[in-house]
Amino acid sequence: MLEWLRNRRQGRRSGAATVLRLPASQLTDLVCPESLTPATARRAWAQRVLAHYHGDAAAAWPLLVWSGFGAQVVTAWRGGNAAHSTQLAQGRSERLVRIEPTWPLLLQALLASRSALRRAESGRALLLETGDQGTAVLTQLTLCKGRLQTLQRRRLEAPWTEHLLAQHREAGAGPVVAAWVLGTGAAAALQTLLAAGVDAQGQDSLPAAVRPAHAPDFTRPDPRPGALAWAALAVGGLMLAGTSWAAAQAWQQRAAAMAVATPAVLPATARLAPVDSPSPTVALRLNHPWREVFLAAERPAIAGLNWLVLEHQAGADLRLQGVARAPELVQRAATALRMQAPWRHVLVARLDSEGEQLVFELTARGPGLAP
Repeated sequence: MLEWLRNRRQGRRSGAATVLRLPASQLTDLVCPESLTPATARRAWAQRVLAHYHGDAAAAWPLLVWSGFGAQVVTAWRGGNAAHSTQLAQGRSERLVRIEPTWPLLLQALLASRSALRRAESGRALLLETGDQGTAVLTQLTLCKGRLQTLQRRRLEAPWTEHLLAQHREAGAGPVVAAWVLGTGAAAALQTLLAAGVDAQGQDSLPAAVRPAHAPDFTRPDPRPGALAWAALAVGGLMLAGTSWAAAQAWQQRAAAMAVATPAVLPATARLAPVDSPSPTVALRLNHPWREVFLAAERPAIAGLNWLVLEHQAGADLRLQGVARAPELVQRAATALRMQAPWRHVLVARLDSEGEQLVFELTARGPGLAP
């Protein structure tokens, strides 16, 4: 069940700003480990987890990397397509401005109205989204002083009120528990939760004004810089401007000093001392094809292979070390090196397994050496 929300100020006019909200039934959310700080690392970790549980189909799912509620989260839109949704909005003479998951909005509303849950050392939030055909999806979140710790999602079978109580009892009644119910079956769900002693509230739709400070948006899938980052950029720009002004002043002072200095004139009889020819060893180093040495590691640009060591000197063999995900990648790198002049007798001297990677070493006969 997708929810299209128009901007009330623009109404139904052509080009009205529209927000597409995604229900929990179309999402898979992962709370990332705290050690995964870069967004690229969180995305790669989530792709591995999704591929493990959902197969190759998960590779095409749009991923949303975002930070909120004190946690790093990756949200996958199962079978979604932001470009297709934009085309649908244009077909409705509307302008799609956001594609956002619904559950962060529900959690934000619940924390705003339940201070006990926001302050509790151990809290649990139940977010229930009911559909038009008797379906329901329950998102259970554990919190510590409003910071998201874990997230679990269950699809409740009809009659889902019984399964809702079973899920609640299974989690236990120790921590502070609060619930928010959204959808057409909100009234029945509220009665069930209130009868079980759960502090619950809900309604048929969520107010458009409810939005976290860093609301996730599938039209902008990667984290955007916050106010602190922009402030740091502004400070850096001011410092650069001040440094550039000081450098310009110093350069002008240098030019003025050189203008008043008396140039030194060499006598007519002065002759430059002859330069001795370089020794054979120096000449060998100067004439060595160093360009080909560095290209030996740059040209085999193979995905899944990383170079670690390049060791070579004039009159010696070339030695390359690196790590790879599979043996065939090492063989491809060796083949690519054989096709480059002037390397000969390219061999895989080492291929060892260390954890999930292979450590390898390639050797090649350099120019000017006997075969």
